[in-house]
This record gives sequence, structure tokens and C-alpha cells, in this order.
Amino acid sequence: MRNALLVVALSAVVNVACTSAPTTADEAAATAGTTPGDAQTTGQPGVRGDGATAPSKPEEKAPTADDGARNGDESDVDCGGTVTGAPRCDVGRSCRSHADCASDACAWNGTCVAVKSCTQHMGGDTCGVGEVGDPSAKHESCCSTAPLPYSATRIDKYLVTAGRMRAMIDRLGGNVRGFVATLPASQWSPAWNGLVPGNRAEAEEMLGPYWAGAPNDANGNESKRSCSAGNYTGRTWWAPPTNGDYSDFTKDQLDAKALNCVGWHLMTAFCAWDGGRMGSRAELALAYTNGGSTRYPWQWKDTSSYDPNAWDGRLNHVFSYNFPDVPGMRRSGSGDALDIAYHVSPPGRFPSGWNKDGVEIAGNLLTWITDAEYFITWNHSWERHGDNDLQAQSWLVTGPGEPNGYYAIGGRCLRD
Repeated sequence: MRNALLVVALSAVVNVACTSAPTTADEAAATAGTTPGDAQTTGQPGVRGDGATAPSKPEEKAPTADDGARNGDESDVDCGGTVTGAPRCDVGRSCRSHADCASDACAWNGTCVAVKSCTQHMGGDTCGVGEVGDPSAKHESCCSTAPLPYSATRIDKYLVTAGRMRAMIDRLGGNVRGFVATLPASQWSPAWNGLVPGNRAEAEEMLGPYWAGAPNDANGNESKRSCSAGNYTGRTWWAPPTNGDYSDFTKDQLDAKALNCVGWHLMTAFCAWDGGRMGSRAELALAYTNGGSTRYPWQWKDTSSYDPNAWDGRLNHVFSYNFPDVPGMRRSGSGDALDIAYHVSPPGRFPSGWNKDGVEIAGNLLTWITDAEYFITWNHSWERHGDNDLQAQSWLVTGPGEPNGYYAIGGRCLRD
């Protein structure tokens, strides 16, 4: 019995010894909680316990402007930012700020776009067919251009929107006067400086309903015609309610619409800031007549009869646009909208009236032109203004006491 117990004890000792004493380096590593081949402490840097040299970590390289990766503070692969020295990004690339873009135009969706004024959504990329929010709408940049017949100049396909003007006012903090001071004499006269804003408050005044006391208004009263909202009058520049004036529509709803109630001088400054200029009567007539080949813009494809005194779906004229219907909007006893911004359309909503190059040149608003200070051309409006054979006329003949805007005048830019 005693011998049997001794045999059992000796067997246990042998088993423990066999399981606790590894016989190979790999077994030793497994016992130590490492994997086979891991470096063991030897007291010599970079030398493993098995005598091999331990691999070193690859040295991290600083990001560069041409490493094929988006790194550092780049906004897209090898463009934007300031750390790597990468160039500014081309149109369509990602951006975080205007400075990331070669065009100096980072849009609301973080993409570089071609033109500075089309960086916000409403009035920036909402031009074309269909209303905002309609899944079947076909919208594009409101700064899209088309060729001007017989010219290297390109013409904006659409009237300037309220949203595009807002983009400039926001970028400049309202200080348009500071910008025009940088323009050459061929583009700007210092005598006009007081007719553009020097700060945000002045911008709201000049684009708002009245602009009383303007330096070019001799009687010192309101220098704008029919631009307060709610008495069969109205404007598309949204501003907080003031002196009993308020819009029936939101800022987003108005920013998408063509800008009315803007003065000749501010529109001149806007087009210059946006990299273009206003056009002459002759230039706009080229677009309107398809280079002189048609009487109306749409006649390159549609020669059906047209009555300029009647409603027609090919252009916004004689109250042919009525949108949006909003709860609580003011109406007359007969149901007519009292805030006429209701009738001013976002550019591009009348595709059957576009010219052969896709320019919406007829209807919506009469247009400021460069033929002379305060000059407009007749090209139909949302109300009942016709085209008068595209006559060029001084607005001061019609509105001598209200030189700085009218609810049926807007603007368009051309680009050389």
C-alpha cells in the first residue's frame, strides 16, 4: 500500500514537470502569452530573444500636395487647405470654405461652384423647371450661362435672384461701397458711391420697401415705387417686419424668386462683384430675337400666334404665375394676392418660352441695362408691361421721384 502511494506521487511530480517546462522557443512563447517569433527581452535594442532583428515601424511621412490622399487640412484629394501647399480645388470638388476653391465659391453643400453668387441653395441652384421640393423638378445653377449670338460674351440664362444678391450682401457684410472702391473708372463712378450700401443696415434699407432720404431723390420721400408689401405691391427681398411692412412669404420662398425693387447702381455693383457686368439693350435684344432671326424668343421652335395683351403660358406675363399659396396670406375681397411677390417667379419656370440657347429672356421683370444710368429695356413683366419692341428707356421718365427700384424691374448679368 505504501509503495503504491509513492508511485502515484512520483507520477504527479513527473506530470507537473512535463507541463510546466517548455521544450521549444515557440512553446515558451506560448506559455509567456506571446506569439511565436515575438521579440523577447535581451537587453539589446531591436534584437529578439531568438537572435533575429525585430522589424521597425515604418516612418510616417508628412502629408504633401501630391501624395494622392486627402490629408492635412485638405478639403479634397490634393487640393484645398493651407498645410500641404495644395492648390485650390476646381469646380465640383469638396470644400470647407470659399478659400478652398479656385472660384472663391464654396456652396452650401460643401462643393466648389463656378460663380460666387450661387453658393446658397435658395436662389443659387433652384432655377429651372418645377418648384422647390417637387421630385420631378429639373433645377440647375442660377448662374448658368449661354452663348450670346455673334459674340464671345456669354449671358446669364436667368434673371438675378434675391438669393444671389443675398450671397453678395452676406459675403461683404453689406459693405458694397468698399468693394466698388476697387473697381476701375470704366466700371464705376465715385459719384455713385452713396447709392450702394456701406454696411448691413444700409443694405436692408436700400433693398427694402422704401429707402427714404436717398441722395438721388430730390423730394426726400420714398425713393422706390410699389415695393412695400401688401397693397397690391411687394418685393422679393425678405427683411424683418418694419414700420408696418412685412412679407407674406418666408426668406427661402423669396430668395428663390427673381429680385425686384433693386436700384440700377446696386445691380451694376452686383454684376461686377459676381465677375460680370450688366448688358446693353442691343445685347439683350440679340438673346430675345435669337440673333435677329425671330420676333419672340420661343419662335425658333414655336410659331403659333401670340397676343401680348393676354395670358400666355410661354412667359410670366399678365399674372401667369401665382405661387406659393401660404396660410394667412393677404388677399382682396375677390381673392387677389395683395403681396405681389406672389406673381414674381423663380427664374426658369417657363421653359416653353426660352430662346434657342435656353435663355429665359422674356417676361417676369423688365431689365436694367447699361445704355445709360437708370436705363431699362422692355421685355415683358409679370404684370402687363409689354416689350415695346425692346425699347430702351430711362426709368426716370416714369419714376422721377422713385429712382431706386420698382416692383417690375430686375437685372441680369453678362460675362465677357
